[in-house]
Amino acid sequence: MLHGGNVLGTARRLGRDYRELMDFSANLNMDGCPAEVREAAQEGLSRLGVYPDVSQQELREALGAREGIAPGCLIAGNGAAELIFAICWGIRPHRALVAVPTFLEYERALRSCGAQVEQFAMEAPGDHPADLQLGPGYIGHLLRLKEGDLAVLCTPNNPTGITIEEGLLEEIIGLCEERGIYLLLDECFLNFTLTGRSRIQKAAVSKVLIVLKSFTKMYGMPGLRLGYAAIGDAAVRGAVRSCMQEWSVSCAAEAAGTAICRMGDRAAAFERRTAKRTAAARKELREGLMEAGAFVSHGEANYLLFAMP
Repeated sequence: MLHGGNVLGTARRLGRDYRELMDFSANLNMDGCPAEVREAAQEGLSRLGVYPDVSQQELREALGAREGIAPGCLIAGNGAAELIFAICWGIRPHRALVAVPTFLEYERALRSCGAQVEQFAMEAPGDHPADLQLGPGYIGHLLRLKEGDLAVLCTPNNPTGITIEEGLLEEIIGLCEERGIYLLLDECFLNFTLTGRSRIQKAAVSKVLIVLKSFTKMYGMPGLRLGYAAIGDAAVRGAVRSCMQEWSVSCAAEAAGTAICRMGDRAAAFERRTAKRTAAARKELREGLMEAGAFVSHGEANYLLFAMP
């Protein structure tokens, strides 16, 4: 799926103020960015005259405390998209497996580094054509990969909004560990769900599992952009870092991310409240689309996939 959110470009073409437009192409938090995070970003701008900390030390320590993992296994980037490309270039797999439909940046990044990309087409059970999801048939395709190859998964998937079934995900992770297949697991929308369970702590001690997260969506800050990845293997982490520019996280983004981590219980409450509000809004939207005759996915995130008959 192509990325949306080109509000400024659209406003320019239309000769309108971007604030007059309602953007349905980007799945951001409907409540926007919390005031204390905006204030922290503003404070970060006071360091406009200096380069950001190339080591990302303060930010990584805050992220590590938030996630309960060692700061040393974390890399922050200019949104998740930068990290997707850096991870693909750092690993440089010969072959890769991508379950579709999904975010187009995965395949773009893989092809840019010369990987041979195999697509696994998700299937919908029964009479729910919009409920495209990963099924047990995926395992056979995964087993075609060799040591050093890369599989990419997203949970909840974008654009279907459906999370990977827990037992199946554990089986996939186990097989990748056994066979030395790298697995990039994108959890950027996981906090929008009410039941999702992160694997970031497992990634912090894994040789092959990499977990990707982002503050961009949940905290409504696409203009700042901040993503991070947990990479347990030091050699892989170093290879990924070498594919990134030195100052990819601005002082303002670093300050905002650090503030989010230090919100502690307030951040957890904000995310739970967002997930509950999202669930209520999603139910209302789903019912409205179904009344209009659409087949609508049982998505768990802040977006829905639907198809007209």
